[in-house]
Amino acid sequence: MNNSNESNPRKKHKANDGRLFTMDCAHDVNAGNTNDSGGFSPSFSERGDDSTEASPKNNKTQLDRMEEMMMRMEEKLAAVSSLENRCHQLEAKCNSLETMLELTSQSTKKHVDEKFDSLYLHLERKSSSLVDKLDAKVDSVNVKVERSLKLHEHNEMLIKNQSWEYSAALPSVDH
Repeated sequence: MNNSNESNPRKKHKANDGRLFTMDCAHDVNAGNTNDSGGFSPSFSERGDDSTEASPKNNKTQLDRMEEMMMRMEEKLAAVSSLENRCHQLEAKCNSLETMLELTSQSTKKHVDEKFDSLYLHLERKSSSLVDKLDAKVDSVNVKVERSLKLHEHNEMLIKNQSWEYSAALPSVDH
């Protein structure tokens, strides 16, 4: 198989805008052709199309493709716009929830602080009451201990100062 360009009747060329087109160099056997190119009739077509000139059908399909692309782009833009709107709605909802959370947090903190203060006052009163009761008990015990001590001292003094007329016999352990 020969890959030379001479044996291939269709040659691919690059247009100025970078697109590929083929140049059909098949020998024209039409007797009525008065072409000065030595019997060769070049025909140009884009992307391998065998037509000799751009047909309205090809232009229409190209326009149809462009129109379809534009419609898809418009649909995508509409979807993006819809997503942007949804994003704005979600941001607004998020801001609203943040505000609600802040208010709830402040309210809860205030409530907890009030409960803490109330409990603190209650415990302080209870503590004060218990301290008062404990102080009263301690004072009562102190009074009883003081009486006992005085009684004991009095009894010791009586024992020292008492004179015994009769001596008491101590029991023996030997029995």
